[in-house]
Amino acid sequence: MFKYSASFCSNYLKRIVIRFCLVTFLGTLFFACTNPSFAQQDPAVDPNDLQEHDHAAETLKVKQSDQQLFATAKGVMQLSKIEIDSQIDELKIPAYLFAPLDARKNSHPAL
Repeated sequence: MFKYSASFCSNYLKRIVIRFCLVTFLGTLFFACTNPSFAQQDPAVDPNDLQEHDHAAETLKVKQSDQQLFATAKGVMQLSKIEIDSQIDELKIPAYLFAPLDARKNSHPAL
């Protein structure tokens, strides 16, 4: 009777899963390349079908969710909202910075 170590079995299973994923991916890619009906064509955009986006309502919704998030985090963690400047198109990307209340040696903020 063969005895296999736990690391051998886990590595063997990892290789089987990776091979299965690779074969599945390549099979899907082959099917998509050889079957023209699988690849969808871009539908023509009708300007009459476009819905107006309510930016004021979206901004209000974001402010309300931010207030709720800050109220929930109060006393549990330090929370601040920052903006990250995009290097490509000067777009400001909002992000939340979570930091622990007590500054320990191994603790650090997280985005």
